[in-house]
Amino acid sequence: MWTMLSLVYCPALCKLNGNPILPKAASYVENRIRVMREARGLSLDTLATEAGTTNQQVSLLETGKRRLTVDWLLRLAEPLKCHPWELVASDLPHPPAAEEIRLITRFQALSGGQRSALLRLMDAMVEPTADA
Repeated sequence: MWTMLSLVYCPALCKLNGNPILPKAASYVENRIRVMREARGLSLDTLATEAGTTNQQVSLLETGKRRLTVDWLLRLAEPLKCHPWELVASDLPHPPAAEEIRLITRFQALSGGQRSALLRLMDAMVEPTADA
């Protein structure tokens, strides 16, 4: 009977005709490249140019038809102005929507005084809640 411990790779136990059987790597990692690109208002061409590749490569990465490596994450994160792991994070309860990313990007572009004024305006617009 298989247990959780049975799923751990063990070279001594995982052999076929004397040759080690390596665990199969996932062939597709869900990513958020398209959501981040669209939230930043970037076209495929613009992102590709800034990442030093072609729009076809970016499209293949977005759709999971090309393997997304750490090198690709690093190359794409810079023009998308995000941490590389944000492109593949699965631990977020709900990935930020394009509008939320756009709000954050715009907010970060404001001066300190503009940020303060906007926050005061938002505080006046939103009723306080019990957890605030």
